[in-house]
Amino acid sequence: MQIKIGDKVRFLNEKGEGVISGFVNKTTVNVRIEEGFDIPYSIKELVQVENSPNEAEKEIFQPIIIEEEKKI
Repeated sequence: MQIKIGDKVRFLNEKGEGVISGFVNKTTVNVRIEEGFDIPYSIKELVQVENSPNEAEKEIFQPIIIEEEKKI
């Protein structure tokens, strides 16, 4: 599983979910829970629910370029 900061995750062995707020090392991340605390969790104990908002927007929305007509 490839996790990025901002991804929403759920806990395998506990009730609850949070958002990845940072990396401690290669196998541990900080998860910001609903109460606003950052708690370290092993990546193996998490299930990714959603991509980070920026990544999700990139996948869903493709930019549309509209050229403005020049008037003389």
